[in-house]
Amino acid sequence: MSIFGAIGHWFESLWKGISGQLKTNIEAFLRSFVADDLGALALDAVVFIQSEMPGAADVAKRDAAVAKFVADAATAGHDLATFAVSTLNWFIETELQAMKAGVTP
Repeated sequence: MSIFGAIGHWFESLWKGISGQLKTNIEAFLRSFVADDLGALALDAVVFIQSEMPGAADVAKRDAAVAKFVADAATAGHDLATFAVSTLNWFIETELQAMKAGVTP
């Protein structure tokens, strides 16, 4: 084995280790996010909008999910009025990724 092959193999092993650990950490984060109160509300909003607006554009779905999320959070006693739009979008997008990763209940 040449030195270049050995170095390439070392980097490949390193990358597999890092990406494997990263995947584990992301899955753990998504599981804890879904279990959180706001995460559960975001899940409900995403599931509802997916069933109610199956043919809608992604941006329209996201905006509708954010609106439902904010309304449901207010009903649950969480005031999200001071949250930035990007933060509200983050909740919905994170929940969507959790669904795609299969870590939602």
